[in-house]
Amino acid sequence: MRFSVTPVVMAAALAAAPFAASAEPQRLEAVAGAPLALLAETSVDVECMEAMLAEAHVLMQPAHGEVSVRSGRLRRADTNCPAAPGYVVVYLPDAGYSGLDTVSVQVIREGRSSTLEFEILVAEGEALPPGDI
Repeated sequence: MRFSVTPVVMAAALAAAPFAASAEPQRLEAVAGAPLALLAETSVDVECMEAMLAEAHVLMQPAHGEVSVRSGRLRRADTNCPAAPGYVVVYLPDAGYSGLDTVSVQVIREGRSSTLEFEILVAEGEALPPGDI
């Protein structure tokens, strides 16, 4: 699957430093009908050592699209490590929709939980050239 190029939140960093309930939502932009990666996690750390893979659960689906957790082999963008088991949390806004949408995702690592809120401004138009994740 190909996704729009966007900064992606690393779940490892989020689970290590859980957000307070009042944390500001992350604000992102998307194009109607084009998938957007919200969050990615792999089972290796920055030194290519095996690491605990956090769990991700969608707590609140958006009103104008769908969020899914897709498992597979991923490469960390910040290392030269080989691909390892992981997942990407992907938001797909409804085709033809423009406006604000919100998503809630829970990340759990070693019994510690963080809730991430995303506010996504969806615009009509053509998607950026896709990039692989």
